[in-house]
Amino acid sequence: MTTHKARGADADARLAVLIPVWNDARELPRTLDALARASESIGTIEVVVAAGGDAGQYEEAQRLSAGFTAGSCTVIPQRPLGKMRALRDAMEVVSGRPSSHLLLLDADTRVDPAGLADAISFLNRQPGLAGVGGVIRGGAGGVGAAHDLVTLACATRVEGLCAVSGWAILLRGSAVWPRWEAIFADHDYPLHIDYQICERIVTLTGLTFAVYPAFVLHTPRARGFAFLGAERRHHRALFARGSMGPYARYIAGAALTTALPVVAPFVVPAALVPPLWPVALPLAFLSVRRVLQLRRRYDVARTLDPAVEGVSFPALVRDEWVFSLSVLLGAADRLRGRVDGPSFRGHRDRA
Repeated sequence: MTTHKARGADADARLAVLIPVWNDARELPRTLDALARASESIGTIEVVVAAGGDAGQYEEAQRLSAGFTAGSCTVIPQRPLGKMRALRDAMEVVSGRPSSHLLLLDADTRVDPAGLADAISFLNRQPGLAGVGGVIRGGAGGVGAAHDLVTLACATRVEGLCAVSGWAILLRGSAVWPRWEAIFADHDYPLHIDYQICERIVTLTGLTFAVYPAFVLHTPRARGFAFLGAERRHHRALFARGSMGPYARYIAGAALTTALPVVAPFVVPAALVPPLWPVALPLAFLSVRRVLQLRRRYDVARTLDPAVEGVSFPALVRDEWVFSLSVLLGAADRLRGRVDGPSFRGHRDRA
């Protein structure tokens, strides 16, 4: 296959892109097209697609990969053993040609071509970072949109994250190649795979992660009741990975946020009844403090990302209420012993 001639400051970069595709082959044309356009300014690119799922998914991925002319594009079958095993199998393909950078990319996530090149340049200038995550743009509105936007905006000022979200994770090759087998080792819980990869890199290297605002991503996001369900599963996975003790304050804060619609109507009339003051005044204090905390977070996000101007503070409060409800539901699921199974370990043992 022909390879586009690279232009730009990072023309010597070699980028390996790993794309797990499980029943998502239809998403590949836009994803590969964005990578092809990015290749013009980032140097040599090698793509490995691990495709599986329903009948015809692997064959469709093979057909679509044939149209990728910006570099090599290999399609391997993905077995029903989870995303981590798919990424590990893809790493096997590129392990003999260690690249300067790696990109772990969801099949339905498109990178902004210029943003990917900027992210590589940024990572090259930050020796203390193992990798960077991106910021979603152009997503649908509705419940969850304000929470995502404000959260990512605030994360852009933090260099020292232990993990970034897994839509697209750009990694420094030198942080991965000497120890890639340990980083992509088997796991027991089907969720938080991307977090495990990042955390293993941090543990093994001492390097950290950051969210880079110019690393723009376009990907569908769950909204409304789907947002609640997705975050509930996220928290169920979070609490299942260890003791819930370290998250006590986090859960308590979620409980307070969830209680705000109930507490506020009670506090105002209760403040007029002196016998109720011992209950009403502490609740009023905690409620006001929580709202002010959200307001400060919202104001900080607006200074960091102009896009936050497009969402209102009431919309953020609504989203935070839904997000906090997901925390409580996830904690309840964990206490009841509910998991997202079956465990992949047992599945692997049988394979």
